[in-house]
Amino acid sequence: MNVDTAKLRQFINEYFGPEDLRTFLFDYFRSVYDDLTEGLTKSRQIALLLEYCHKHKKFQDLLAAIQRERPFFQPDDYVQGQKAPTAAPHPPADPNRWIHPKSGLEMVPVLAGEFLYGNEKESVYLDEFWIAKTPLTNGAYARFVVETGHKPPQHWKGKTPPAKLVDHPVVYVSWEDAEAYAKWIGGALPTEQQWEKAARGTDGRSYPWGEWRNNHCNTRETGINTTTPVGQFSPRGDSPFGCVDMSGNVWEWTASLSEHGSSQRVLRGGSWRYNRSAARAAYLDYGSPAIRDFALGFRVVVRPSPSHLDP
Repeated sequence: MNVDTAKLRQFINEYFGPEDLRTFLFDYFRSVYDDLTEGLTKSRQIALLLEYCHKHKKFQDLLAAIQRERPFFQPDDYVQGQKAPTAAPHPPADPNRWIHPKSGLEMVPVLAGEFLYGNEKESVYLDEFWIAKTPLTNGAYARFVVETGHKPPQHWKGKTPPAKLVDHPVVYVSWEDAEAYAKWIGGALPTEQQWEKAARGTDGRSYPWGEWRNNHCNTRETGINTTTPVGQFSPRGDSPFGCVDMSGNVWEWTASLSEHGSSQRVLRGGSWRYNRSAARAAYLDYGSPAIRDFALGFRVVVRPSPSHLDP
C-alpha cells in the first residue's frame, strides 16, 4: 500500500496530543509500545510508528485504527493510487451496545415501558428506542461536515475542529443543524420525553445518578467554565441506561416543540455555564431553532431496533 506518509504524519501530530498518542500506541500497537514511548519526543514517536508500519506492511491496520479513534479521518485521502480498506461497520451484536454503521456512534437501548416523567412524576409509557451514549462530539460531527458539505461550527478551522476539542461536545449548532445530522444518519433528535427517560431511568430520580452529588457532572459548581471531554464524569455521572453527560456539559436539542405555541424547541440537560438546578433530569428550557450558542449541543436516537437497521 502506497501511503502519503508526510501527510499522515502531519495529521497524527495535529490531532493526537501526547497522551492521546501514548494511549493509541498502547491500544493498537502494543508489540512496539515501549520502543515508541520510552523517553522519545512526540514527533519521534510518530516517525518510528510510520517506519514500523512501512517495514511490517501495517499501514492498512494503522489507517483503520486512526479512523476508529478520529471518525472524521478519511483514509482514502492518504492512499496513493488505490483505495484504503475500511473498518468493519460494527462489532458482533450486543443487546446492550451497538455501533451505528454510518456515523460510528455508540448507541444504547432504552427499553419499552413506563417511567416517572416531569416534576410531578407522571407515569408515561414509551416504546423502545436506541440513543447515543454521549452528546455528539466535534470529531463525530466532522464526518457529517466532510461528507455532506454542511456548514461547520463557527469555532472550527474550515471543516476540521480544533484538535483539543475533538472529544468535546460539538457546540454552535442550531436545532436545524442537529436535525440535519440526525436525518443524515437515518435517525432523529429525541423527543423531550425520550431524553428524560434515558437520563433518569424509570424511578423518577432527580439526577442520572440519584440525588445531587458534587463532581458528577460539568455544571457551574465545578468552576471549569467550559466544555469537558464527553465521559469525563463517567461512570459516576452515568444514567441508569448508561448514557453519559445527560446532566451538564451542554444543553441538548430535542425534537419537541415548546408548549407555549411557538416554534421554539425544548432543550434538556443544563450546561457548564448553569448551576445544578438546570441539570436536573426533569428541568427543561426552550430555544429558537435557528440559534447557535457555545453551550448548545445534541445527541440522536434511532428506531426501530438495530437488527432492522443493519445494511
